[in-house]
Amino acid sequence: MIINPELQAEERLEKHLLQDGDILLIAKGENNRAGMYQKEIGQAVASSTFFVIRLTESSVLPEFLRWYFNTGYMQETFSGLSRGTQISSLSKKTLSEIEVPVPSLKKQQEILEIQQVWEKEKSLTMDLLNLKDAWYQKLLLNQAKSTLVK
Repeated sequence: MIINPELQAEERLEKHLLQDGDILLIAKGENNRAGMYQKEIGQAVASSTFFVIRLTESSVLPEFLRWYFNTGYMQETFSGLSRGTQISSLSKKTLSEIEVPVPSLKKQQEILEIQQVWEKEKSLTMDLLNLKDAWYQKLLLNQAKSTLVK
């Protein structure tokens, strides 16, 4: 039997429930990666480890903002802005001062499509390298075995 716990939406909890398209940015630690909540996951509340960024403008795609935050450029930016001796963390104030370039919706969609093609290409390349590695290992082992003295 599988039990799926449900959050009972009390009035004080309601404002903390994640909404479809909310961006979750890791606020603490060395990695400030961003994810995106999707309603298919079910009701959820983010822990204090995350900043929840809820877009109020329809001129920005949540997927675009997630992609932008996960670029090497922004990861370096977050790293440079983080403070702390034991565990680095971003402050809400610092995060609110970051400017994000917002191209047209069409350009955002194009960027996301190109990124998706690149991710697919990287995956296929890794699959090909793994297959070639296995093939060469087998080839070399067969070569080594064929030279054994009987």
